[in-house]
This record gives sequence, C-alpha cells and structure tokens, in this order.
Amino acid sequence: YCLAVKTNNTLVAWGANPKGQTGTNTAAGTDVANPTAISGITLSSSVTVTDIVSVGGSLSDGTTIVLTSDGKVYSAGSASKGTLGNGTNTDTIVFARIPVDATITAIHAVGYAGFGTILLADDLGRVWAFGDGTSYQLGNGQNVDAYVPVLLR
Repeated sequence: YCLAVKTNNTLVAWGANPKGQTGTNTAAGTDVANPTAISGITLSSSVTVTDIVSVGGSLSDGTTIVLTSDGKVYSAGSASKGTLGNGTNTDTIVFARIPVDATITAIHAVGYAGFGTILLADDLGRVWAFGDGTSYQLGNGQNVDAYVPVLLR
C-alpha cells in the first residue's frame, strides 16, 4: 500500500488494506483501488505531514504512523502487539491520535514478521517507544509490549 500528500495538502492512500492501514475508512480486508482521502487527520495550510512510516513485515499485518508539523502523531491499521500506540488492541481503519504528552519531531519504525516497535523523538530530546517489547527492544528494561508510548530514561 502507498500514502502520498497531494499538492493541495490532502493525504491519500491506496493499495492492499488487510488491517485498515490505509486509514481511508475502507473495511479491513478490502483493497483501495485508487488514491482515496484518509480519515482522522485534519491538515491545513499550517498543519502538514512531516513523515509517514509503516511497520509490520507481512501482507496480513500492517500499521501506518503519520507525524504532522504540529508535533502530533496518528496511527491506523493493525493493533498487533501495541503498534497503534493508542492504548487498544483493536485494529482501526481510520487514523487516531496517539496519546503522548510531548511535541514529537521524528518517528522511526522497525518491523519484522508482522510485528513492530515504534520510536518517537520529541522537541526536548527525549525518546518514547511503543509496540512489540517481548525481547526488550523498547529499551525500557521490560520484556512486554507497550500499547501507549513510554518515555525512555
């Protein structure tokens, strides 16, 4: 699947959508044939998309993370092992804001075999992590998944 920002600052997505990761409010399992506006993120002349990352390593799984210029982070798709970062384990077909008490400046995702760990950097130089943590990859000293961002010390 693909996401793109059009010249009018509209975020669109198309392609495979097994877990709703296009964020187009299209039923999970239904592919999106043409560029379609995403749902759940409001863009404007002052709020633009800064970065988009995808996590999950298989066609049957996938999560999309979007960073906007106002420091907010959104996710859609698979909730496997906490990769949505919104506190739930329910897949979503529309983008929802990830609750983090910081202004995010960068996002990074590492995915493998359908799982993933997401890192967020904020404007104070701190790092937050969420997602798969079963092998201590979150960096918080625990071997459990994190369903919301945790601040690393």
